[in-house]
This record gives sequence, C-alpha cells and structure tokens, in this order.
Amino acid sequence: MKYGYLPYNGNIYLSQLEVGTNIVRCFIRGKWLSRTPEEIIRQSILAFLKAEYLHERSHLIDIYVERSSIDIAIYPKPQHQEFRPSLGPILLIETKREEIQPLDNESHEHQIQGYMQRTHCAAGILTNSRELWYYKQKDGFFSKHPMTDLAELIIVCDLQQQRVAARLDEHQILFTKAQTGNYDCFRTLVELYGRGTDIVVAFSFERNRRLIQSFGFMFKNVGDSLQFTALHTETSKRQMVTREEFCHLSSITARNLLN
Repeated sequence: MKYGYLPYNGNIYLSQLEVGTNIVRCFIRGKWLSRTPEEIIRQSILAFLKAEYLHERSHLIDIYVERSSIDIAIYPKPQHQEFRPSLGPILLIETKREEIQPLDNESHEHQIQGYMQRTHCAAGILTNSRELWYYKQKDGFFSKHPMTDLAELIIVCDLQQQRVAARLDEHQILFTKAQTGNYDCFRTLVELYGRGTDIVVAFSFERNRRLIQSFGFMFKNVGDSLQFTALHTETSKRQMVTREEFCHLSSITARNLLN
C-alpha cells in the first residue's frame, strides 16, 4: 500500500452530492458552485464531515468554506454567553484534485503550513480524497504524518476541540472570579484576549464615586494599571483603569459576535 494512501476515500460520498450541469451544491453554504475537479473533492470531504462528524457536534463546532482563502476550516463554538472570545480554527483542510501526484509536494506543503501559521492553527490536513496527510504545528515547527482512513480526521478534530474546551474551562474560572471583582483575574484575561482589536471587553469601574461601564480593547499593562482604548468614544485618547477603581467584568466578546 502506498504511504499515505486512503483505502476508504472521500469518493464514497460522491453519491451524496447534489449536482447539475457543470455545477455542484455546497454542503455547508448551500449555494451552487462550478463543478471543477477540486470542488468535487472538497464537497466529498464536506459530505463526509457532515455525515460522520457535524451532526453529532454541531453545538461544539462550526465548519467554514473558503474563509480567508482556506478550503475548509473547523472552528470551536464558544459555550458561554458572556465569555465568547474569538477563537482560532482547530483544523484546516486543503483539498486538491485527485490526479495530482505527488500530493505532498513542496508547493502544497508550503500552502497548508502558511495557512496554519497565519491562523495559529495546530493541525492541518492535505488531501485529494485518495491521500491524506496530517501536519502538526508546535512552537513554530511542523511535523508530517500519513493517515490511512478518513476516520482519523475525526479523531484529530475531537482531540483539538477537547484541548480548546479544556483551556476555555480554565479561563472561565478566571472569568467568574473577575465578574465578582477579582482584579488579578481580570488582568490575566485581558492579557490573554484583550490586546488586539478583534475582542471587546465590557467591565465596570468606579471613579469620583461614579460607576462607569466601559467597553475596551487594545489593553496594555502600565505599572499596576491597565491602559485601553474605549469603544464608541469620540476621542482617540487612551484611557486607564487601576486596581482600586476596578469593580467587575461583564463580558469578553469577539467583535463579529456583537449584536
């Protein structure tokens, strides 16, 4: 058997595809697409994921197609209403035409590894439905492993999702403490999630005997205080909150999830 060859490949799901003359319907987005050889492979993999993975885990993960130029990306779903940070993908899948040989050439490996680096994703799959190569990223270094069954893809997804869930559960404990006024937990959370512009942190503090509700991003430690940019303010001046002023944390929410 060829190294990395799939005896039970994605083509067994071809019969589930909804096709027309030169078109095929996307399993995830529902829209009609050009029926190219690569699109057929991608839809067969999506058919497999929908049949064998998504229907039991739809409350835990989301599958995106052609998000940021990536063929298939699997993301974890936030599980708490008030604690919904933006999360990176748990798995990326790059699909190629079946006849491409060798699949794991330098160009294709550079492509999947580049996507993994850009999205800080630890796991990536390169497949043409007959071959399946698994790439792992840790501390900026990549390793490569063959897979011989699509079921192994589900194992990887579950493992990555469980790792993310365990990390979020730990951070949820910090979040609960910060909700009741623990400044150190609040500071740890904004160091983890509040440094960029993609997440908004809602919190309250007291100044001049007045309770202030603020929505901030781009947090930065300044001594024993936190500097931040406030959302929906006319001034671009950075604001500050001290340990003594902090009252409680309300929410941490990705901007794309804000109503």
